Amino acid sequence: MTATHSTEEHIATLRPKLVAFARLQLRDNTAAEDAVQDTLVTALEKHQTFRGVQRLKRGCLVF
Repeated sequence: MTATHSTEEHIATLRPKLVAFARLQLRDNTAAEDAVQDTLVTALEKHQTFRGVQRLKRGCLVF
């Protein structure tokens, strides 16, 4: 099953914050982009397990 449009919008909104966080942690732009890409793919695959935006945000930080 695919993610809903609103899930994709939420993920698009989270992406810049995730990249900034990953850059702080990894201190490497390429590694940060790769990590966020992997995280977002996982979030899209598991979007049905999230109940609301806050859980989506927390889930992305866990992946």
